[in-house]
Amino acid sequence: MPFLLKLKTMCLSWYHRLPIGLRRFLHRNRYIIGFALALGMTVYSYVLLFTLPNFVLLISFKAFIWLMYLLLIVFGFLIPFACTKGKGRLRAVCVTMAACAALLFGYNFSTVVNRLGQIPIDSIEDFSMMNRLESGSFVLVDDIDCKGKRVPTVHRFSGTFNGSGYTIKNLSLKDSSLFVANYGEISELRLTNLVLTSTGKTTAFVAQNNGTVANIDVDGMRVLAQKSPDVGLFAVSNSTLSEIHAYGVGFDIESCDRVGVLAGTCAGLENCSASGSISASSDKAITIGGLAGKITDKAKPISLCSAKVGLSINAKNKAMVGGLFGSSASKKPIVKCHSAGSANLNGEKKANIVFGGICATASRLDMSNCMFTGEVTFGGNGAVTAGGLIGDGTGNDAFRIGSCYSAGSMNVVTGNATIGGFVGQLVDVSEKTSGASLQKSFTVMNVSASDGASCSYNAAIGSVKTDSYEFVQDCCVGDTLTGAIDQGLRSVSASDMLTKTFCVTELGWNHTVWSFSGGSPVLQNIDTFVSSNSINAVSESDKIYQCKTISVYPSTLYDTYRERLVVCGDSVNIRKGPGTQYDKITTVENGKKVTAVADQNGWSLIKIKDGYGWIINDYLK
Repeated sequence: MPFLLKLKTMCLSWYHRLPIGLRRFLHRNRYIIGFALALGMTVYSYVLLFTLPNFVLLISFKAFIWLMYLLLIVFGFLIPFACTKGKGRLRAVCVTMAACAALLFGYNFSTVVNRLGQIPIDSIEDFSMMNRLESGSFVLVDDIDCKGKRVPTVHRFSGTFNGSGYTIKNLSLKDSSLFVANYGEISELRLTNLVLTSTGKTTAFVAQNNGTVANIDVDGMRVLAQKSPDVGLFAVSNSTLSEIHAYGVGFDIESCDRVGVLAGTCAGLENCSASGSISASSDKAITIGGLAGKITDKAKPISLCSAKVGLSINAKNKAMVGGLFGSSASKKPIVKCHSAGSANLNGEKKANIVFGGICATASRLDMSNCMFTGEVTFGGNGAVTAGGLIGDGTGNDAFRIGSCYSAGSMNVVTGNATIGGFVGQLVDVSEKTSGASLQKSFTVMNVSASDGASCSYNAAIGSVKTDSYEFVQDCCVGDTLTGAIDQGLRSVSASDMLTKTFCVTELGWNHTVWSFSGGSPVLQNIDTFVSSNSINAVSESDKIYQCKTISVYPSTLYDTYRERLVVCGDSVNIRKGPGTQYDKITTVENGKKVTAVADQNGWSLIKIKDGYGWIINDYLK
């Protein structure tokens, strides 16, 4: 009671300080004001506490906001008119409705996210809810077929979206993206028959990714783009993409800036792959990679990525084309990556094409255990700089390549080409550069030039601004050269450049162990070539080059993952490798569905909870 009396005294003190005119107005309309406040607070509390979660999911949030805005204007406009004599009831209604509209108009509906829990998504229209509950938790509960349906745009998403392994089919986007900006988490989703059409505007599954994206499979992807800055499944990704796999891809590109199957511009990839084709023509500079067009200088390490993407490029200006990446400014490591796609590159007279089996142009490079095994054909009348691994590299202390392998072939039909087995052109490397290194790598690149073509070839580096090759150490180069090759550019012969090499390539779905002791390289069988075996070294002191224990990868990767059923025994062992000599990882029960991703020697590689494991094919149906 004393507290209430004190509060009453305080309120009366404030009331008596008000101007006399305002006090008369409040006194005259005290019942109307009290009624309006009571009703407004009652309605507002009822909506917030009891009906708002379901209410938000059922309505169009933008339409609701505009409705409240309209009510606020209408009843706010009527209040002065209702203040005339004899309009007490109208005053009460107007004040009440205006107050309620103002309260609901200013309410932040995202605050109810915690009360909603996981919000189910079972239609493409449900994605519109993400605009009004951008930090919500959404889960896909069934496959969605988008054929013939209008696709909403999620402008900014900071929540979580779990696809639960379900599929979004026939998603077609034109000059728009499903997610404009992602700051949250998108995972466990499968897309089939995805179509992206751009006539100058950014079009992608996610236009700008600033959050977490993992475990996305894309089966069938068609991209038609003209004059777009960044083209890919993700136009721009400012964070690492993990476990993104796209196959059956077809790109038709005209005059775009940066193009990649997974991303136009990217800040990191981990365990990602792509297969398909990219066809592009451009009258301006273009950067194209099988996985990503450009790797930024803020990128995190890139590992376990592979691509088998056929590249067909017609360039009128500068074109940077890479089997995996068009350009990289990252100083973080690129490890265990594999490119196996073919390329057909044509440049007009003033065109300048730079091609790299892994990356076209790179600065501050740190790359190891990477391999290129594709076939490349150069035509047209432009200039070409090409390398089995890197087309154009900028060096100094930041340039490092180790334990890499380049093979396949490069054929110059017409034009002028400078080709290196590892690097096409290397600048900013001098004999005093102590940190630069190209070591323990192996190339058997087959280079040929047709009549009338001009081709300069060096087994290691096509062109380098230095008088010394001291940074090239312990490398093996093949000698399979045909056609009009400029032998004068070969500063040293293969036998003089190196005497020994040990190179382990652990790439995508294959690994190869090579040993070299001054003669021909020998491919070792992984099943018998284990850590206890030493390399056939030139001398006892060279036995430090020993085989390391490495993981076993399958020899055949399925283009489309296959659902299988375990049919033998109560439970079946899942092992680390394709054989009973490998340790057991776990077991699966009879009748369980599993996803087979690859095959080797009667064993299947299947997805398990913490990665992959091997099971005998006879146990699968």
